[in-house]
Amino acid sequence: MRTILFIIVLCIAFVIRLSVAVSDIPLLGDAKTRYDPIAQNLLQGNGFSRDTAPPYRADNFDQPAYPLMLASTYAVTDRSRRSVVLFQLFLEVIILLTVWGIARALKLPRGAQRLAVGIGLVCPFLAKYAGLILSEVLATLFICLACYAFLRAVQEPASNKYVWWVLAGVMSGISLLVRADTLIAVGLMSVVAIVLPRSLTATSRLKQIGLLAIALVLTLAPWTARNYLRFERFIPLGTLSNQSRLPYVRWMNTWFDDPADLKTFWWDALTDGPPPPFPADKIPDDDQRIRAANALIEARAQKTLAGDSAQQFQDLADQAARERPLNTFVVVPLRRVIKTWLYPQVNRVPTLMGTRLPFFSIQGLWLVLSVFTFIGVVNALRLKQYSVLLLVAVIFGRVVLPFISSLGADPRLLVESLPAMYVLSAMGAFAGYEFIPARSSRKVHQKFNSRRLGSGGASG
Repeated sequence: MRTILFIIVLCIAFVIRLSVAVSDIPLLGDAKTRYDPIAQNLLQGNGFSRDTAPPYRADNFDQPAYPLMLASTYAVTDRSRRSVVLFQLFLEVIILLTVWGIARALKLPRGAQRLAVGIGLVCPFLAKYAGLILSEVLATLFICLACYAFLRAVQEPASNKYVWWVLAGVMSGISLLVRADTLIAVGLMSVVAIVLPRSLTATSRLKQIGLLAIALVLTLAPWTARNYLRFERFIPLGTLSNQSRLPYVRWMNTWFDDPADLKTFWWDALTDGPPPPFPADKIPDDDQRIRAANALIEARAQKTLAGDSAQQFQDLADQAARERPLNTFVVVPLRRVIKTWLYPQVNRVPTLMGTRLPFFSIQGLWLVLSVFTFIGVVNALRLKQYSVLLLVAVIFGRVVLPFISSLGADPRLLVESLPAMYVLSAMGAFAGYEFIPARSSRKVHQKFNSRRLGSGGASG
C-alpha cells in the first residue's frame, strides 16, 4: 500500500513539474517592468536599472538578489527564460529538502517527515511560481533556510549554537535582499528564537543577538553602501515600501478588501481611459466616490499618483478615518486578511498538460492544507512543542501584510509561507491519524471492561 501511494505521489509531482517546465513563460507584470529589464541591463553593462533606453537611471526601488540570479542564469544559457524556469524548479527541490530538514529538526516521526515532503510534492502552488519570472521561489528558499537555521540555533548545544546564529543572520539578510517585505517574518523569527530558550543566561542571549545582528548587517552592507554612494541616502531595503505611503494607497486602505480588485484599482490605476467606478457598497458616500473619481482622472492625465491628486486622496483618507475609524482600522483590514487567505492561487491555477484544474480542486486543496496546518499548530502547542512557533512566525509574517496595507492583498505574498504549512499540516494530519486508532482502542477497552463487569455482576 505504501509503495502504491509513493508511486502515485511521484506521478502527480512529475506531471505538475513537467507541465510547468513546458508551459509558456510570458513576461507580464513585475517580470516585464522590473526583473527582466534589470537583468538585461546588467548583462549589457548598463547597471542596475529598469530603463529600456538611455540614460539608464540607477534603480533604488527593487532588491538586487532576484535580478542578479536572473542575469546570471541568462548569462550562461543565452538568455533563455526556459532555463530560468528549470533552475527555479531545482530551487523548489532544495526547498523540499529543507522542509525535510525542518521536520527532522523538530524530531517528528518518520511518517510525518515523509508526509511533509509528500504534501510539498503534490501541491501545485509553489511549482506554479517556478514557471514564472517572479521572485517568489527564491524568496521562499531563503526564508525556509533562515527558519531551519533559527531552529537549529535554538536546539543545538552551546558549542555549535553560534554557527547557526550566524547562518540565520546571513539567510535572513539574503531573504531581505530578495524581497524587502520578508522583514516582518524575519523579525518575528528572530524574536521567537531569542525568547524561546528559557535556560540561557543574559550573557549568552546577548551574544546570540550580537551574532545575528552582525551577520544580518554585513549581508546587507554591500547593497546599502551601493545605494548610499548612488543616491546619498541610507536605503538598505529599497524604496518599494514608499508605495504604501502614497495618499492613494492610504485611501484604498480605508475600503479595499478584495484581492480580485487589486488589478483594477492598483495595477491598472494609471491606464488610459475613464477610471473604474468605485464600489458604492464599500464607499457609501456619493460625494467621496465622485471626488475620488475626479482625482484619479487627474492622476491618469499626469501619469502619476504622486502629483496634484495626492492631496485630494490624502483628504479622502483622513475623512474616512475620522468618520469610520472602526471600519478603516479594524473591519476592512481583517476582511482583507480573510479574503486574501481564502483567495490564494485561484487566479493562477496551474495548467497541467494543457488542461486547467477545476477551481474547486485547487481551492479545496488550499483549504484542506489550511485546516491541517491549524490542527498541527494547536496539537504542537498542546504538547508544548514550542519550536513550531518559528514556523508560525513565518506564516504570520506573510498573513499580516494585507492587514497593514491594501497592497498586501496579493495572494502571491502567501507563497513564502508554504514550506511552513507543509510541515505543520503534516503534523496535523499525523496527529489525526494517531488520534483515531487511539480513540478506537479506548472504546474497545471500555466495552471490554463493561462486559467484564457485567458478567462479574451476573455471576455474583
